[in-house]
Parts: sequence; structure tokens; C-alpha cells
Amino acid sequence: MTYTVGIDVGTTFTAAATHRDGRTEVVTLGDRGDVIPSVAYLRDDNVLLIGHAAERRAVFDATRVARGFKRRIGDHVPIVLGDRPFRAETLTAAIVRWVVELVSTREGAPPSRIALTFPASWGDHRCDRVRSAAAEAGVDEPELLSEPVAAAVHYASRHDLPVGATVGIYDLGGGTFDATIIRREGDGFTLVGRPQGDDHLGGVDLDALVWDHVVGVVGQEALEPEDGGSRPYLRALAQVRAAVVDAKEALSYDTQAVVPVTLPGLMAEVRITRREFEEMAGPALLRTVEVLGHTCRAAGVDPSELHAVLLVGGSSRIPLIAQLIGHELGARVAADAHPKSATCLGAARGATPRHRASGTATAMAGMAAVAGVASRTPGTDDPAPADIEAATGRPGGGTGTATAESSAAPTTARKTDAGTQRPTPRGTIDGHGAGAVGAAAAAGAAATELGQPAARPGPSDRDAGAVAAAAATGSAATELRRPTGRPGPGDRHPGAAAAGAPTGAAATKSGRPAAGAGPGGRGVGAGEEADA
Repeated sequence: MTYTVGIDVGTTFTAAATHRDGRTEVVTLGDRGDVIPSVAYLRDDNVLLIGHAAERRAVFDATRVARGFKRRIGDHVPIVLGDRPFRAETLTAAIVRWVVELVSTREGAPPSRIALTFPASWGDHRCDRVRSAAAEAGVDEPELLSEPVAAAVHYASRHDLPVGATVGIYDLGGGTFDATIIRREGDGFTLVGRPQGDDHLGGVDLDALVWDHVVGVVGQEALEPEDGGSRPYLRALAQVRAAVVDAKEALSYDTQAVVPVTLPGLMAEVRITRREFEEMAGPALLRTVEVLGHTCRAAGVDPSELHAVLLVGGSSRIPLIAQLIGHELGARVAADAHPKSATCLGAARGATPRHRASGTATAMAGMAAVAGVASRTPGTDDPAPADIEAATGRPGGGTGTATAESSAAPTTARKTDAGTQRPTPRGTIDGHGAGAVGAAAAAGAAATELGQPAARPGPSDRDAGAVAAAAATGSAATELRRPTGRPGPGDRHPGAAAAGAPTGAAATKSGRPAAGAGPGGRGVGAGEEADA
């Protein structure tokens, strides 16, 4: 029986789903959940590890790990792992191939069609590079769907979305934020206006806020061993970092969380409440809502007239986001039960022959028009250097084979929608925090410090002027502090990333860490799992 696969290679996590006979299911990729980290690690024997296996190895050697390489697609500067250069497309291909092989093994046959997603702000060149990565992974002629369109396809498959309805896509993933306006027209979706967002704001920045809270309680000296850290220490520190992420995610469902800190010579528990987290994250989250509002108005759409704002990306589960959207924009919020998976679920549905031909949910002709790549063929320029062996291959291929070094769960998991969330009445935000967040925005407290200015267009073909205008409308001040050596999303500093993250040697002075980074290629230590 034929089936299709949708793969969403995110900046920090990768998710996949299958579609057959009208049923769409999330694929369990990881050994601890549905998604795997978008991480690659090159072993000494030139075997490229993917996902959780890569993260485990990265704890002890950050010079051989790559993270956030999705945003480097289309960049000719290689990413160096050990002493070997790789293109971002080659690392992306390794993940795609690993996912396709895993799904094919479980299903007993390869998929009939494969759909890959990409940010709506990407131009033709970067979309061609995605096709190049697919070809390198052995996937010929994949369907390409923009991420917001895929999310809208998933939403339309489960909810009544009439022709002419306009929806906003609020996508806060592990490393980036994107705001897009989409209108359903006939058998497809049309992009309205230009996507906007921030390529350097995501779940990892929110993780850093919780980390700073932990550092403030236990003291920086307790997290800085004089010898640079033994292997047991590095392993324990990675567990603390993972606990920080767990605590942040737990605050989406509970009013408080505890971060256990168990290190050589130190045992402690650090408590953090949702209110404390919202006070730290509120200014940055408010700025994302302001960008969404600006995206609506630039497209000639009043936010209150949107059919719904779809929350996509793992970090979008933070309750304050839905409250701010309702409070600031007066828009209705539609929250999926599993926002990490909405994009891959829509991609799997969008790859079906029925939808490619005439399906009301997708209409691939309309999708291609949105993507802006309808008539383009797979790119053949910028081939991998002849001396770079793609360290990927089929299972059992020996040296150079991409592997996860662990067996994933033997079954797939089916996820379903939750309902919608109504906006909070204007003037109330969960009973607290509204005044502080609103006052901070109104006062224009200070510039947001995210390592890169909000107006920086980056490599995603964004409209820098529009983003800058959105940021200048009264964006609240926030300093998303990172410990020294802990890069933000995208592994922006090769040197500090290589040394600082696994050792946690964060010289946080006067409550502020050393500055962030430029466009590096190296990865960071493990334990920094974030939302995709």
C-alpha cells in the first residue's frame, strides 16, 4: 500500500509524518520522542552520526558537531567538522536520508512521494539547494512546501477553513521566529504580503533565560571547574542543561518547575515559577507578537479579521503567547495539540497524488505558486567539492554511513488536534504580568540584545526594512543573556561554541555574559535540546 512522507528539517529539530488512505500520522524518530535534534557529528572513522547519537558524542568533543546548519543552506562557506569541510546541504541530506531509510524500514517499502518543507522567506536559490540536498539523499523530484503552507494544510484538514479565509502563522521554533499571512483561495493557499520574523530568536534563547536563573541561584563559580571539566563533570553538566530545557517546557503546563543540579561537589534544586519565566521572556515574546501584527498590517489585513492565528513550533506552547496575541491583536488563536508536528503533518498530506492533482486542502499548483519555484528544476550548481566524501549512505554501508547509533521506537505514533484557544480579554494576562509586559513595551525600555539586531536580514532573504520597522514600534527591552561560550541558535561562534558549551565555562559578569557571535560553522556541546 502506497504512502507519502513529509519531512520538516528544522533549525534545531527534525520531524516527519506519513499519510495513507486519508490518515496522517507522526513518525516516532527519536529514542525519547517523535523528533530528533537536527545535529550531525563526525566520528573519527568518518561516520556521520545524526540526532540523539550526535548529541551524546558532542558532550565530549564539540569540534566535530554541527547544529543549526539549516540556516546555512545556500552559503558557500563550508562547515568544518574535525578537519573536514561539509556543505550545509550535505548535512541536511544526511538527516533526510536517515529519516527516509527509517520510515522505509518500518513500513516495509519506500514512500511513493516525499515532501520537504522550507521557510516561506527563502528565495529560488535556497530552494534549489534544498532540492540539491534531496538529490544527495537519494530523493528525486521531492515536493517542496513552504512551512506556513504546510501548517495551513494540516489545519484545514481538521478544521473548517472556508475559501477566502485568511490565517496568520505564528511559528516560534527552536532557533527562529516567523510570521506569515496566508489566504485560502480555491484549491490552494496564497501568501499575502511578505513573511517577517527573526532568524536569531527561538526556544534556545528562552532556554538561556532559565539557565541564567539557575546560574544566579547556584553561582557561576559552582559551574566552572578549574581543570576545564572531567568527562563525568561534562556528562553531569549536560544533564543539567537538559533539565533546564525540561523545566522551561514544563512551565507551559504547570505553574512551577524544578531544575536538579547534580555536579561533582554540588547537589541542589533550583525552583522557577511560570511568573518568573514570563517576566524574563515576556519582552521578547511581546516583540514577536508585534512583528506578527506588523506583518498583518503590511499585508493590508487587520489582525482582528484573521480567521485564526495558528501556533506552530514547540515554543509556541508557552501560554503567554496566546494571551499576548489575544490581548495585543484581538485575534483568535488556534493551538494544535502538537505544534512541533503541524508542519510535517501538512507536508505529508501535501505530497499525496490526490492533493497534487486537485485536492481542496493543498492543490500543489497553488503550493508551488506560494513557494515561487513552480517551474524550477533541481539545482546542479555548487556541487560538493570533489575531495569531500559525503559521509552518508545506506545502513550497513560501512565507513561513511550516516547512523543514529540507536534504535528508535518500533511503532509510529498518531497525534490529534486540540481545539482552539479564545483570546484573553484585553487588559488581563493570566491574572498577572500584563501590566509589566505592557508597560515595558510602552516605555520602550531598551534595545533587544539577541546577539544580532532585530533588523538584520541574515541569510533568509527577509525584508530587513520591514523587520526593522516592526522592531521599532515599541519593542520591549530584553537582554536574552547567554553564558560565555554558549552560542545561540545557529552555532554562531565557532571558537566559543567549540569550547564553551560542553564545559559550561560561562563567565557571566555583572549579570551579563560575554557577547555572542558571528556566523560560525562549529557546533556546541550537548544538553541544549530545544523546541523545533
